[in-house]
Amino acid sequence: MVCSSSFEICKDPLLWRTIDIRRFGPLRPLFGLALQKICRCAVGQSSGELVEIILGDVATNELLKNIARKSSRIKHLHLIGGYFAKDGLGKAVSKLPLLEELELSHCTLSTSSLKLVGRRCHHLKSLTLSSHCIITVPYIGPDEEAELNKEAMAIAEHMPALRTLKLYGNTLTNVGLQAILDGCPHLESLDVRKCCNLNIGGDDFPSGISGIDFRCDDPEVLPTMGMNVESSQVTLSRFNTLYVYYIIPHFVLHLSLVMFCIGRGSFEPG
Repeated sequence: MVCSSSFEICKDPLLWRTIDIRRFGPLRPLFGLALQKICRCAVGQSSGELVEIILGDVATNELLKNIARKSSRIKHLHLIGGYFAKDGLGKAVSKLPLLEELELSHCTLSTSSLKLVGRRCHHLKSLTLSSHCIITVPYIGPDEEAELNKEAMAIAEHMPALRTLKLYGNTLTNVGLQAILDGCPHLESLDVRKCCNLNIGGDDFPSGISGIDFRCDDPEVLPTMGMNVESSQVTLSRFNTLYVYYIIPHFVLHLSLVMFCIGRGSFEPG
């Protein structure tokens, strides 16, 4: 079991200000439910002091609802994968009024949920939406344009305080990009790599982007516009490392936490 000194240290809520349960890959079917229980236990142990949480594909609607109910002080939320019913993700995130940073990789947030998050999370300064499905539309008419820019318009209309915006593989066009620049006047960094419907350098390409750290896939076009642009191979998530890199150390960590939870008699979903 856990030694007494370690047990006492683990009771300190400040020890649980950051919780990191990343993607568990092919072992998820074996440990998914256990990891969800561990996460609930860790969140409960934080006693409301939780500030940052990083969850892999063990995240679900119910788990996020539990986290939001017990930890309304969260400022940084990273979700890399997960399984969410319609609008469930948005409803949970919108209950975090102090949220400053939101990352969603390989999981979808509906347009209505995006608007809800923008209306409720007034302190949101950094947003990352990373899609694993890159869509290119050969012909874009008025109807297609409106559909492709739904997320961009939601961001432009409801997230004016953004400083950093990363849209990997988004469907937005130049129209949506212009709307974001107009609606987010404090934007300092914008990453639109793998956004294949953008016409970089086209006649309708926004001109008011020169003062922003702008990253795209066509850097050779932009110096002619007087812009200093950095472009590199897209990375869909900074946590997207090889499974073998963290399976063993995280297994040891999870095992230790399981022993602690069992020791305090709280290894139950809350």
